[in-house]
Amino acid sequence: MDETKRIEACLALKDNLEAVFNSVHDGIIVLDSHMKVININEAALGFFGVSKQEALGKSCFCDEMLVDIKDILQETVREKKPIKNYSFKFIDHTGDERTVIMSTAILRDSAGEEGGVMLIIHDISEIRKLQTRLESHPSYFKLIGRNRKMQEVYTLIDKVAKAEAPVLIEGESGVGKGLVAEAIHKKSGRRDEPFIKVNCAALSETLLESELFGHVKGAFTGAYRDRIGRFELAHGGTIFLDEIGEIPPSTQVKLLTVLQDKLIERVGDTQQRNVDVRIISATNQNLKELVEKKLFREDLYYRLKVVRLNLPSLRERIDDLTLLADHFIEKQRNETGKPIKGISREAMKAMARYRWPGNIRELENAIAQAFVLCEGGLIEPEDLPEEILRTTAYPGKPPATPLTDLPGDEPARIKEALEITAGQKSKAAKMLGINRTTLWRKIKTLNIH
Repeated sequence: MDETKRIEACLALKDNLEAVFNSVHDGIIVLDSHMKVININEAALGFFGVSKQEALGKSCFCDEMLVDIKDILQETVREKKPIKNYSFKFIDHTGDERTVIMSTAILRDSAGEEGGVMLIIHDISEIRKLQTRLESHPSYFKLIGRNRKMQEVYTLIDKVAKAEAPVLIEGESGVGKGLVAEAIHKKSGRRDEPFIKVNCAALSETLLESELFGHVKGAFTGAYRDRIGRFELAHGGTIFLDEIGEIPPSTQVKLLTVLQDKLIERVGDTQQRNVDVRIISATNQNLKELVEKKLFREDLYYRLKVVRLNLPSLRERIDDLTLLADHFIEKQRNETGKPIKGISREAMKAMARYRWPGNIRELENAIAQAFVLCEGGLIEPEDLPEEILRTTAYPGKPPATPLTDLPGDEPARIKEALEITAGQKSKAAKMLGINRTTLWRKIKTLNIH
């Protein structure tokens, strides 16, 4: 009875070890002294795209897949010296290049004799791709773009950062004006001093003046104590005035005094205080037109735009769309943990046709929404915001008659729906009066390409 229990325990242990053997992410291959496979786990089978039956007992498996390390493996068996962290590349069964790190262990039989060798293969392909991407990432501080216009922006930032002159950054909403201002500060000699941001459009006239210049106790209702403003907080550093076109005339006068004399006066006070601050401002409006309409002081306009920097819209740098989308996908993947690899070809085509009025900020939000809706490994058109699909779903006019009412065979109707909707299956399914799952099944069953 004891012998039976011992055998059962051994069998249970064997099963447990086999389960562990097949559950680890690293590929494990056990070779005998003749380089024939005597065991292989699920991860290794996945690397090479073969079944266990195809691999076991065959040395040709190793010759084909591990041809580049055949010599070093044979030397390992011959010299009985284990290998540690040997890196090499091979082309897997899908045609993709894999980078792996291999270590080996010399095996002994029941008599203690050395014979076989065990290979442990750790796939680092994704890590290497990420490293390559990071090393060659066309980014500048937090700005991303290969486009020629963006490269010109980077060059101008380098030049502007060395000076102390005020900078006016122009561009549509969502193009990254704040990032440019921060890059200028970080490249400048003031990099170790404060960088203070103020959104001029977010505050009323009274609050904006108090926010910028501070106030003294009793200056207005609710001013129970003295308070320093953003200019004093930025002393020695840089202040970034976003939406500068929104500041009221009274504040424009005070801002002009800061630019001319480097002096500020708190609300309700008569004492002037010196401030050493570099001013960077930004706007999505045409300040020149505001000057002509007497809505913005001309003298302030020229003081602010000593250096003028214009940021391109996403439409003007659409060749950066894939790069930016990949960046936001990686960001969302890190934040959410969802294993979404990228964007399908159809979804990218839809995004490329869209005008992006909200620019990069809108793109980031679109990717964030797609991560919420996407249930697969790739973002599909139906995961994107409705406005993108409305713009791109119908290259021509949709048919006046529903496709479900048209004569003809089913494959033809499905093909027509897919053509009209540029391959967007959710839209095609609605046109056909069926749900998306049914459409997917019909496409597969009818072998529609």
